[in-house]
Amino acid sequence: MVSLKGIEDYESLQRDKWGIPSVDAKSVNERQRSVGELDGNRSEDVSLDLILMPGVAFDVDPRSRVIRRLGHGKGFYDYFLHRYALAAPSEKAPDRRPTVLLYALALKEQLLSPDSGESVPVGPHDQPIDGVFLGDGKFIESAKEPVD
Repeated sequence: MVSLKGIEDYESLQRDKWGIPSVDAKSVNERQRSVGELDGNRSEDVSLDLILMPGVAFDVDPRSRVIRRLGHGKGFYDYFLHRYALAAPSEKAPDRRPTVLLYALALKEQLLSPDSGESVPVGPHDQPIDGVFLGDGKFIESAKEPVD
């Protein structure tokens, strides 16, 4: 995740094999990382308001009523969120998560039904998301307060 200088910078990005605008690997070392360099130096633009996250599948935890996300298995977003939490220590919610909003975009078929008997596997580094926007126009939001 690197900072972009403006809309022209974004529009100059080349699409990768999935059609995602991406920074040229040759220029990535010349760019400022969005939450700081890997050597621990903080970036100037640490504060984010919103992160839109992709996913393979989503469900709503029957106990906590939070939305869980199954990614592609590489841990890219988990690693980024961990680095973001370290880079923005003053911006933490009471549960020690960064206060940035985490939302996802998904097709309705990617949301597992509670009646299906299937659930999204969750590991120790997985964070619940605040909500998911579905392709059929529906929006589902995680519970704000823990449910007992």
